[in-house]
Amino acid sequence: MGEQRIMNDQDLSAKKNLSPNVLSPWREVLFFSQSHEFFTSAIDSVRRAEHSVDLEVYILTWDALTEILLSELGQAVTRGVAVRVILDGIGSLNDQDVLEQEFLKRKIPFLIYQPVPKLRELFHKENWNFKAPVSFVLGRYNRRDHKKTLLVDNQFLFIGSQNWTHVHSEFLNKEKAWKDFAVKLEVRRLAVLRLARLHFDWIWQKKKFRRWDRFYRLPGSVFRIYNARRSRVMNYREVAMKIHKATHRIYIVSPYFLPKRRILRSLTKAVRRGLDVQILIPGLSDVPIVKLASLGMLHNLCKRGVQVLEYQGRILHSKYLLIDDWAKLGSFNFNHRSLLHDLEIEVVFSADDEPAAIERIHEEWVNDRMRTKPWHLPARGLERFLLLMLSSLAFRLRYFL
Repeated sequence: MGEQRIMNDQDLSAKKNLSPNVLSPWREVLFFSQSHEFFTSAIDSVRRAEHSVDLEVYILTWDALTEILLSELGQAVTRGVAVRVILDGIGSLNDQDVLEQEFLKRKIPFLIYQPVPKLRELFHKENWNFKAPVSFVLGRYNRRDHKKTLLVDNQFLFIGSQNWTHVHSEFLNKEKAWKDFAVKLEVRRLAVLRLARLHFDWIWQKKKFRRWDRFYRLPGSVFRIYNARRSRVMNYREVAMKIHKATHRIYIVSPYFLPKRRILRSLTKAVRRGLDVQILIPGLSDVPIVKLASLGMLHNLCKRGVQVLEYQGRILHSKYLLIDDWAKLGSFNFNHRSLLHDLEIEVVFSADDEPAAIERIHEEWVNDRMRTKPWHLPARGLERFLLLMLSSLAFRLRYFL
């Protein structure tokens, strides 16, 4: 399916079935079902950048894809473009030394969020603070920057589930490439990006998020940021309320589905109201303990009428939600990590502002669903009992999952 354009103003004549909406914050919306096309478009935007490039990513590995990206970023720096790169200290830990050398060689400004001390540095006295409580240390290193965004010239914004690694590319990893979903947004008004730009600046300047609550929901914002307590609570309540008020459909796509109990209760109540409630999870997971921890929960949801589907063929990594005529996609997983710890970002669409975007997301759901089979607990008798016991034990670790 690849990519599909959704045009608003000057392109209306070419697509008369898509009505313009002057209230829409976007001049153009471009969805990507194939990660290779997403990477191609993103690198092309960096190549055309004139003023600034801000990249924020959870996992960055040194491979053929990243080599092309850093080459283009280095050339952008040479042209005088203001480039900033933020990568996570744990997500990008494996190739961190090589990446640091490549960034320095190309003179690309970069920041490692919450870096983990290297083995040789663990024995340095200054890296140990014996006065700090264990909960603070665990909380600090348990909070990761899970966002995946690229902002070019404060005009083109890429948001999705792709990390910059070859496992997501169909061109490099062929049929084993992970299944992702992303969007490229061309803004109509610069003010639309205020929340996303503000959050990037705070991380870059190493500010604490204690005062972030005043910015957590700017008027008319189309973004949902997870970083401070209030923003997390309000975004979580928003989803729960949308589920509670839903009238006909609730579709959730999450590679790591391990939500809090309030969401589970809301989903079962929606089924009793006669709604179409479906959850799409990966058949093959890259984090097996999360799949194990969710077995008992998924079993209970199935018994209460929720349709749980397993994606077949390759690892599902898409992250989006469709409730009636309201949808959002980004880096957020329906698990405790995203809700309580990690920094996340999502973009929200509604039928009032972007009816074509809602149709496109529903089309993505239909195509994803065609590659699924119904989920069921893969055991019976004593084997099922033991599996549920293991799932219960793993579920107790959900705070870190």
